[in-house]
Amino acid sequence: MRGYSAAVLVRRCVLTLCLLSTAFTVRAADDDALAQALLPPDTYFFATCPSVVDLKARFGDSAMGKLWNDRSMSGFRAEVQAAFEKAGEKAQEEIGVPLRDLLALPSGEVTLAASKVNNKLGVALIVDVGEQTATLEKVLAKINEAIAEKATKSTESYEDIELSIFKKEGSNAGEFVYFTDESYVVFTSSIGFAKAIIDRWDGKHDKTFATNPILTTIFEECEENEDEFSDLYYYVDPINLILEVLKMSPQTAGNAGMAQGFLPLLGLDKLKAIGGVSALESKEFDSVSRTMFYVEQPLGGLLSIFRMPATLEGPPAWVGKNVDQYSGFTWDIPGAYQAIDALVMTFAPQIGGLDALLDQAANHPNNPGIHPKKDLLDQLTGMVHMLATENEGADVGAQRMLFAIGVKDEKTVHNVIEKVAAQAPNLKPRTFEGVTIYDIEAGGGDTAPALAVTRGHLFFATHPAALEATIRGKSVAEEPLSGAADYKAVAEHFETPASSIGFARPAAQIKSIWEQARKGTFNEQLDGFDLTKLPEFSAVQKYFAPSGSYIAPNEKGAIMVQFSLPVE
Repeated sequence: MRGYSAAVLVRRCVLTLCLLSTAFTVRAADDDALAQALLPPDTYFFATCPSVVDLKARFGDSAMGKLWNDRSMSGFRAEVQAAFEKAGEKAQEEIGVPLRDLLALPSGEVTLAASKVNNKLGVALIVDVGEQTATLEKVLAKINEAIAEKATKSTESYEDIELSIFKKEGSNAGEFVYFTDESYVVFTSSIGFAKAIIDRWDGKHDKTFATNPILTTIFEECEENEDEFSDLYYYVDPINLILEVLKMSPQTAGNAGMAQGFLPLLGLDKLKAIGGVSALESKEFDSVSRTMFYVEQPLGGLLSIFRMPATLEGPPAWVGKNVDQYSGFTWDIPGAYQAIDALVMTFAPQIGGLDALLDQAANHPNNPGIHPKKDLLDQLTGMVHMLATENEGADVGAQRMLFAIGVKDEKTVHNVIEKVAAQAPNLKPRTFEGVTIYDIEAGGGDTAPALAVTRGHLFFATHPAALEATIRGKSVAEEPLSGAADYKAVAEHFETPASSIGFARPAAQIKSIWEQARKGTFNEQLDGFDLTKLPEFSAVQKYFAPSGSYIAPNEKGAIMVQFSLPVE
């Protein structure tokens, strides 16, 4: 693999930050006007950081910030800082701005959005540079110089604000426009979009993205603290965004119209938006993000296939406390079957629907005597669990994965596997602790997958040892995961019952990679960074606190929460 010079890598990062910083500047808009109030109603993508300065401060207080500033990291920290200083010298030669000034350019709000203006999708970047206006002017001058070689520049005054407009002759790529106002700089992909933002610059326009009730609901449901801003807000209307992107090209515009007609049939018209809030400052967590899937009820079409009832309380009793990662989720299989049947009858109607199709499959001459519905789908409980532990002695970061799918009748499912094994020569049965394990020969050794049916589950393991360890254990583990102190600390934040829950010990997952890095394993790929100067993992292990996640239903869809516990 080709290595990367640290100096070159850092230099590229710095130059990229410089250009982004330029795009993150400008606005004399009303101080009380939120970013969403500056955008037109038809906004399909939105991401904003209310204050870069606050974000930097909160990062310093976070676990990763504390890790970076830990005394044991001084050797590696000096290595990185030296590389940045070297790259900064070259950046200053090319741009004429000190590296520290460039990195400090985004000072307040930074917003990226995609909106429809004049029936055309456009992109805008809004950045507040605070008191760094002199630095901004230098960066803008460099941008002007670079773009002027490929496009024609003109200016236009609108509402006493000067627009800088760049157009490339003979190109359908559109325009590149920017304007500045006090401490803000705004970049857009069209003149119309720039003017639409200026029209809302005072925060008093009555037609803005801020009045979108779906956006308001999502942020209200996901906000960490209603009294202060979080660090990141995000929103996407995936269906309309995709449709508008398709309309931008003559080759795909026709497909957009066809797709729009199929949306109600597929039930996708009910997926209104996905959005949420992330914060690095929380009373209960080191970091937390909440994402809402806003879906109009009742579900229909494709969305009905993925209905996840809230019935999960925690990990099964047989899951021991030694796992590095656990996750579980529920699935409404009968509901999914009905949804697929409805789709079949909509797009390929036939007598008997999906039942008839599966009956035909069961009666096929090459079928080994397995009915897809009666012998498989009808036997599934809809409960799925996943466990992961480190695979010692294997590749760096490799894990042993174990999947457990709940079944109603073990004998019926085992018979299915027997019938498949009779026709699959690479599926080899053997007995272990009274349980039949089927090894899937795919290269041999410890890496060969295996499966078995026991304890009310169909187990599939990426490594036989993971499956054997589960079978060797008791139906109720002597030391279950549910009784581990760190799991209980995470689980107390779960909403139960839930549709999905997750628990992870990042320290266990990162340790092997960290120690390999200390041995210089990755130095060739990161030429210029001496990773052997990293401290022993035991010195920084405390910064990798346990983390958790869960999904819970909401009257407007579902909310997914991901968090990490605070570092003690």
